[in-house]
Amino acid sequence: CPDVLTGGAKGRWLTRPLTPEEQKIIDTYLRNERGAYHIPPTYQRDDGRCGDVPYEQSPLYRHMWFKAICNPNGTTPCCHTNTCLPLSVDECRCPTCYDERQAVHTEFATWRPDDARCLVKTFGSQEACGLLNGSTLYFVGDSFIRHVFAAMVILLSNNTVDGALRSDVELSKKARCTGMHQITGLTCRDLLDENRSLCQDTVHVRYVQVFPSQELPLTEPLLNALRHVNKSLVIMGLGIHDDFNFNVVRNKFLLPFLNMRQYLSTSRDTILDVNKVLTNFGRQDSDTRAGNHTQTTLFKRVGDVSGPSLAKNNNPELFLSLLLTLDGRNSTFFKNGSQIVENFPLEVKPEGGPPIIKEDGPSIYSIFTGKAFNFKDSTFTGIKQREIAETVKYINNIGFGGLGTGPHVRHMTSFHTGPHERDTSPLLSPQTEGVDVERLWPRLLWIGAHAPGLLKSPKFKRQTAEGVQEFNTQVQRVLRQWRVPYLDTFSLTNGTVSFDGTHYGWGTNMMKLNMILTYMEAELIKGWD
Repeated sequence: CPDVLTGGAKGRWLTRPLTPEEQKIIDTYLRNERGAYHIPPTYQRDDGRCGDVPYEQSPLYRHMWFKAICNPNGTTPCCHTNTCLPLSVDECRCPTCYDERQAVHTEFATWRPDDARCLVKTFGSQEACGLLNGSTLYFVGDSFIRHVFAAMVILLSNNTVDGALRSDVELSKKARCTGMHQITGLTCRDLLDENRSLCQDTVHVRYVQVFPSQELPLTEPLLNALRHVNKSLVIMGLGIHDDFNFNVVRNKFLLPFLNMRQYLSTSRDTILDVNKVLTNFGRQDSDTRAGNHTQTTLFKRVGDVSGPSLAKNNNPELFLSLLLTLDGRNSTFFKNGSQIVENFPLEVKPEGGPPIIKEDGPSIYSIFTGKAFNFKDSTFTGIKQREIAETVKYINNIGFGGLGTGPHVRHMTSFHTGPHERDTSPLLSPQTEGVDVERLWPRLLWIGAHAPGLLKSPKFKRQTAEGVQEFNTQVQRVLRQWRVPYLDTFSLTNGTVSFDGTHYGWGTNMMKLNMILTYMEAELIKGWD
């Protein structure tokens, strides 16, 4: 298989008729999971409306509503133009049709990749323990990642009844969270044992909950703990709690995390302030951006460094809320002038002067100026306009970035939109040359967001199939630059049964886990020693 993560993830489910016992297992599981959200046992509203309406008694979560569907076992199983109608499966195939009779129960189906060379291996407990012997695995992210973590613990513990649960859980609570419910049960998440040593203490697995991107600081301890730890892997993914807003995820989590990992993995004694990292990527509200087009910031020369204009104010912290689009590659809403100096990779020439900022290579920039300049952001449309007419002094020959920036009078803290061979930041000592980001510890694996299920409300525009795919594409583009492996789970889940429109059950999460283990066996483990 040329690429296990890509080849194994593209394919289709082969289905068969369920036995009466299998159907009973699935029906019981779905009624229990959906009942926790007050979805009626028939899945159909009393008035027969569907599609564009929620269930009357179901909660309206900030990130998750429910779309009413029809009773798949009733007389009107097809939701057609927002009404439950008595149509056959063939008649219920249209852009505005919703029909759970057509959805796949992955617990009783077989995944067949399009590329026959890329079959996904089904691992048993003993084989998985042997594969992961001596490894440390951290699962970092939202509930999508937590469910895969639970599947991993169940497999490695060889206990499908309650293997993911803490040993001290009361029997009355445990009874409601056994079997398939231990992965997904609404009341079972608090019963999970999130820090486990398994396989006779030869494999350590841990889950670190990070829901919205603003919880990035929760990852700092694990990166410090795993720096230079051989056979360590962070399996991660998030986005839904940021409503799949790529700019928020990129600026508040993805780029800061990748920079922290590289800094910490290339030094044994660096102490990194995560708040400083976040500051350098901007604590911005990306929803205030005026589209994705490149904006222009006006630079006007106002006098010499020793002139009276500089005496007026030379504190860069006074440059508040300057929106920079970074040449169309990145949008960041910086809070102060220091962030502008440290993060503005755009070649700009003042009137009659040399370039303020010079691009020396991909993600590598230098600032060469001894003049004071006037910043304004009055040219933007679609956002709150503000005149900023204070002056800022730049130090001659400030180095921004890494290799090739030339001589440095003073080094500034630098953070990067891509991996870098050498960093001139004072955070690292000594400088690290020839960094191979694919061989840093811990290794990384990002699990892409899966497809929305039938119950997903159309009220969440960014959580539609198109919105999720766009988010995944943008995240994958960043990860490719940093050479971080990416597992696409959209094809795997598209058209399968989700118990709440957002999450998936036993079969899907076990398949995700087997994809991860197949990848590790084929491509990752061989480079660990």
